[in-house]
Amino acid sequence: MPAKCDIKTASVRLNSDKPWDTMKVQILAKIDAALNPKPLKFANYNVSYYITHVLPKPSLSLMSDEDYNMLMDYIKCMKSKEPEVHVSIVMME
Repeated sequence: MPAKCDIKTASVRLNSDKPWDTMKVQILAKIDAALNPKPLKFANYNVSYYITHVLPKPSLSLMSDEDYNMLMDYIKCMKSKEPEVHVSIVMME
């Protein structure tokens, strides 16, 4: 029998001038609040993102400083003052 997929959603507001470590901490805080996993390790999750009408699905990886910098480059090119980025976090088995 397949494991039940329990989807949780959350929002984060982050200024584009913040470093990758800040984003990573916010992601971990949302995971902790939603799932309270033990142990809480970023390496246990696969994180990716997409931007509606700019960067459609399938999403791109958001697992490193380099990935985060690419995301920030996309955001800088957008005309919206508050772009909406969709982040997907999947627990690895």
